[in-house]
Amino acid sequence: MSLWQQLGAISGAAGVGFAAYGAHAKIDENARRSFGSANQMHLFHSIVLLTLSQDKPSVTGPLFALGTLFFSGNIYYNSITGEKSRFSRLAPVGGILLMAGWVSCLF
Repeated sequence: MSLWQQLGAISGAAGVGFAAYGAHAKIDENARRSFGSANQMHLFHSIVLLTLSQDKPSVTGPLFALGTLFFSGNIYYNSITGEKSRFSRLAPVGGILLMAGWVSCLF
């Protein structure tokens, strides 16, 4: 099992934990929707990491891993705490990294 597949497995397990938390957390409806979107992206890209081909991991793996961390991590934090983190500007960067990960699959 490659490093990226291992990371995908750990990320998937964390995503399930976040899903359970989000389903039962005392957060407002807007935060719950944002949390759900972050969780959906987190779990989806965990699956991608699990299935990542051995010929593309050097570029694609880091793009998906960092993109998921920056995008979902910031939205999780904002939804749970109700405040912006000093790293909130990384959420759009995370989205761009996820898109770049998909584009890197072309090459």
